[in-house]
Amino acid sequence: PVWVESDEFEITGDAQLELTAPSIDITVRKKSGKVSLRIVEDRDVSLPVREAEIRIAGFTVNAGPAGEFEVTIPGDRMQPQLDIDVSAPGYTPLHTTVVPNSNRAVIKLARVP
Repeated sequence: PVWVESDEFEITGDAQLELTAPSIDITVRKKSGKVSLRIVEDRDVSLPVREAEIRIAGFTVNAGPAGEFEVTIPGDRMQPQLDIDVSAPGYTPLHTTVVPNSNRAVIKLARVP
């Protein structure tokens, strides 16, 4: 048996192929990834920011009541780092980057003065 493994790609279709010639074509695609965030107030990280809107990789999602969200990014939109925009009523919008498939990131939003 021959095994093919990659951190960034996965085999599409039938993973068991028969080698009947000196070479074989394997169709692959980029693996999907996850981004996990917790949105909190910058002055007190124990306070979640409810109603936060997150824009990442062409998706717009809302944080839950605990200020948390998780999204799966399809392989065709995966990058080593992804731009993210976070906004919520009463807070200054924030643009930053996150690393997919890493630990949950904590994003701190400042209240509008």
